[in-house]
Parts: sequence; structure tokens; C-alpha cells
Amino acid sequence: MNGVDSTPPTAPTNLSDTVGVSGYAIWRNNAPIGSTTETGYTDGSATSGVTYTYYVVAQDKAGNVAAASNSVTVKR
Repeated sequence: MNGVDSTPPTAPTNLSDTVGVSGYAIWRNNAPIGSTTETGYTDGSATSGVTYTYYVVAQDKAGNVAAASNSVTVKR
């Protein structure tokens, strides 16, 4: 074994799991819109009256990517 971490972090559940996570990629309508190291995110580009579907993908410091979280659909 080369000592390199190759195990992805666990997928976020209920958009709150932070075990081993160094950051999150935020996706809206199946397109990446931003990233954060925080457990909250505000989509400043959302248009009032439009419905969007969001999900989050976690990444650890080694670059391993988790499965996507559950999706959430909201109307702004």
C-alpha cells in the first residue's frame, strides 16, 4: 500500500454529514453552481418564482468524492 488515502468520504445525509469532509460542491438542476467549506450555502443567483433542484457532493482532503446527497426541490 502506498499510504495514499483512496477511500471517499460518506455521502451527506439530510445535507448535514461532515465526517472527513473538507468541502462541498453545490449543484443546481444538474449543473455545478459553487462550493463551500461550510454546512450552509446561499444561492445568490436564484430567480424569484423559479423552482430549482439542489444536491450536494462532499469531497475530502485527498480529493475523494462522495456520492451525491439526496436532492431538494425548492421554489424561490
